[in-house]
Amino acid sequence: MQGGLPSQHWVISVQDQGPGIPTDRQNLLFQRFKRAIHHGETDPGGVGLGLAFVRVVAQKHGGTIEVRSEAGHGATFSFVIPQNIGAGDGNRTHGSSLGS
Repeated sequence: MQGGLPSQHWVISVQDQGPGIPTDRQNLLFQRFKRAIHHGETDPGGVGLGLAFVRVVAQKHGGTIEVRSEAGHGATFSFVIPQNIGAGDGNRTHGSSLGS
């Protein structure tokens, strides 16, 4: 169990030691074409689609993407999905069925 989540969830977290993200700008991170760049910071590039895409993938799998951060203290992003994705789905296939 991590962070109060039941053990039936997978949690993948990535932590950095960057400048952090102020609380009032964190909601922008998961919106398409939005970026949380502070004035005077070096632009890291990108168009603001990466985390929006991750959020859609997490939601399609019954999960979430979360951020924990504060200005000056880095950030932790957590991708949380249920372990039982596709359980009981007899029509679900893995890999290619070409030539079968």
